Amino acid sequence: MSLEAVAARYAQALLELGSEQGNLPALTAEIRRAGEAYAGSHELRSVLDNPLVPEAAQKAILGEVAARLGLGKVAQSTLGLLAQRRRLAALPHIARSLDQLSDAKAGVVRAVVTTAKELPEAFHEKLRAELEKKTGKKIVVDKRVDPTLIAGVHTRIGDRTIDGSLRAKLDALTAGLANPLRAAPRPLREDHAMQLRAEEISQIIKKNIQGFDKAALVNETGTVLSVGDGIARVYGLEGAMAGELVEFPGNLMGLVLNLEQDNVGCALFGDTSAIKEGDVVKRTSRIMEVPVGEALVGRVVNSLGQPIDGKGPIESPHRRRVEI
Repeated sequence: MSLEAVAARYAQALLELGSEQGNLPALTAEIRRAGEAYAGSHELRSVLDNPLVPEAAQKAILGEVAARLGLGKVAQSTLGLLAQRRRLAALPHIARSLDQLSDAKAGVVRAVVTTAKELPEAFHEKLRAELEKKTGKKIVVDKRVDPTLIAGVHTRIGDRTIDGSLRAKLDALTAGLANPLRAAPRPLREDHAMQLRAEEISQIIKKNIQGFDKAALVNETGTVLSVGDGIARVYGLEGAMAGELVEFPGNLMGLVLNLEQDNVGCALFGDTSAIKEGDVVKRTSRIMEVPVGEALVGRVVNSLGQPIDGKGPIESPHRRRVEI
């Protein structure tokens, strides 16, 4: 049975227990803390998942972790049961599923708001009010800090991302400059080619700079649940299409193959060693296609149809979708 299926059953049981006891928000927070502690500590996982470590020792470690995290009786019992059944690896998935069930029961939507530095509470209250106005739903703000954003705000609601960070705008500016420069040059007389090329580059830069501070980038995103054998299971991406290319961290591309009720399966093209649970995956809204025609004769390409022979881009006006 997959971790997602196990997590769904445990999360439903915890939802019912928390509702019956009237402490669902507290129980949800406790399971979330436990999931974060387990996922964030390689040392803890290596001990609790090792069948050679005596059960008594694992139980003692779990007790100490529970005490430090301030876990209640139900949360402690849950950890003990998962450890006994060798299913602690499902804990982060259970926490995520319980968060979703708890929010749905309370009629709220969780917005993960990430900023480059801590901002005043008044800012978050104003943002929450704006999000509630736009979505028509009650919003709970989950505040996080990521200095790599440089400036601005990154907001995620469900599988929708609104990225108004300076880092995202710089990335978009870089991509906008790089793509036109890789386009095939027009047939020009040699004495005018360099001058026109410089003028075209200037115009490209001008347009990108003019649009630099405009609307934030809006993407549909998902979250990696698990990865192995070149396949990633991704939660979210509700609008993804079979055969669509999706982007993983590090510009690694994946191909959507299986569309299931609560996740999608993606085949990864490239080194998957850096991909881990919790990574964000972006839709491209592009069905996989590759260049075709005479320009491809004698060229060496990868699985995405990109040249890897060092002979420059493949300049073909024809492309065809890949059928799998």
